[in-house]
Amino acid sequence: MKYRAVTRKMPLSVQRIPIGASNPITLQNRVCGNYNISPARSKERKKKMIIKKCTFDELPSAMQMHVLYCEKITVAEYQLAIWSNKDTLYYNNLPEKEVERFVSLIESGKRILNNRTMNSIYNKYGFAVYYEIHEAHDAYLKKGREKVAEQIAQEYFPIIEKAMNKPSIPYCDELLKAMSHLADKGHFKFKEWSTDQAYIYFMGYLLGSEKLEWEGQLS
Repeated sequence: MKYRAVTRKMPLSVQRIPIGASNPITLQNRVCGNYNISPARSKERKKKMIIKKCTFDELPSAMQMHVLYCEKITVAEYQLAIWSNKDTLYYNNLPEKEVERFVSLIESGKRILNNRTMNSIYNKYGFAVYYEIHEAHDAYLKKGREKVAEQIAQEYFPIIEKAMNKPSIPYCDELLKAMSHLADKGHFKFKEWSTDQAYIYFMGYLLGSEKLEWEGQLS
């Protein structure tokens, strides 16, 4: 589990709180980058977030570390900790209605959460709770995009395999290696990609759209 820098803490008695029917992720009309995902490819994510009320001492050890080193708060300040990989929300000393509201924010399909809402949470509960909701929402959207990407890849795969039989340009391992090496010196614009992935991806796109000219000596 990755830990990122954050702020605050508190105590915990394990008990599951039924949060009712929290909204499932809807991938319909989900925007991926600047492109709209076709609703025909979309499916709802049916798994709902697990809600657990507990003291700090009752948190899993990984989440105790998360509170101390990611949220950077004391044990007494702990109010909220979210394990996105396990779809689990841990909380303490928070009203149940607020927890329900946090879950609805986390599972919102909006790419950007309402600033006024998030600022009010920050002012009332502090940076640690604000941070946890933001991070969990980002993770939730990422899982949705991953699900859509798996579906699209299955659609693309047979088309790509068919195109491999009659490629407009031949495969050239030397060119891929040269571009991958040169990419380290590039002006990288996509921090979520590795540099060689970005440059090779766009090189393929530009060659395919004939905006780059294929060098015959590489054939």
